[in-house]
Amino acid sequence: ASNPSTKHLLDDPFWMRETDIGKKYIKYTIGVAVMEVPGFLLGHLYSYLDQNYKSDAWSKPYIVAVNISKVIYVLLAFYFLIGVLLSFYEPRIVALTTIGIAFGTNLFFHIPNLTLAHPFLFFDFCMLIYFSHHFYIKPNFYRAIMIGLFVGLISITRVPEILAFVIPVFWGVFNKKTFIDRVAFLKKNLSYLAVSILIFIVVCLPQVAYWHYVSGQWFFNPYDGEGFNFLKPKFEKALFSFDNGWLTYTPLMFLALLGLPTMRKKALNILLPIVLFVGLN
Repeated sequence: ASNPSTKHLLDDPFWMRETDIGKKYIKYTIGVAVMEVPGFLLGHLYSYLDQNYKSDAWSKPYIVAVNISKVIYVLLAFYFLIGVLLSFYEPRIVALTTIGIAFGTNLFFHIPNLTLAHPFLFFDFCMLIYFSHHFYIKPNFYRAIMIGLFVGLISITRVPEILAFVIPVFWGVFNKKTFIDRVAFLKKNLSYLAVSILIFIVVCLPQVAYWHYVSGQWFFNPYDGEGFNFLKPKFEKALFSFDNGWLTYTPLMFLALLGLPTMRKKALNILLPIVLFVGLN
């Protein structure tokens, strides 16, 4: 198959590679495709009912439906994120923060671009934050399942983001006492931990099965040849380069980083998971 409307054919337009056993594979993980399924199915249904469009996965109904689904994901993400933020900050601060994220980050740029992971990851992270927050208010299996589900969805969307597990694990931990209490809580509630891990495994299993099918290996690196050299790190380029620097193209995050110390007064119990996640990334 090929995209009949593309104007820029790359040497490898579908990011196809070949494994040592001779099978072709797509290096990107399945998370975006999974999140696009509702929009894809709606587009497929519309194209089936309207004979003006082909049911070929490339016609306009698919593109429109998937883009609409991304907008819905992002709006839902903000709805749940705002609810959590209001538990710690007054409405004025929450409103400014929400507007800043919506229009001052790359999220705004990436929403209209098909196949990019950012809007879906934003939704997944907001939902993980929401369920992590409410789980420790009132633990139950539903919230434990949702935590496992969203850590899994995040991981199969961008594998290094498996670090997201630090959010539910360290949510509410800020000193030695709260750390000891958290360990005791997890020991006492192993069933919640077990169900979260089980759901995480189930969500990740299709991706692992695909890697095994194309490579014959259970542990397979689809980004072979790409990676981070710990002996020659380039932190300054990751942050400030004009190629892909995080703070170069999202300068609003300077304020977010500067604001971390102020969380000790307003939201101390969520400071550690944020510092761990950002620092490890």
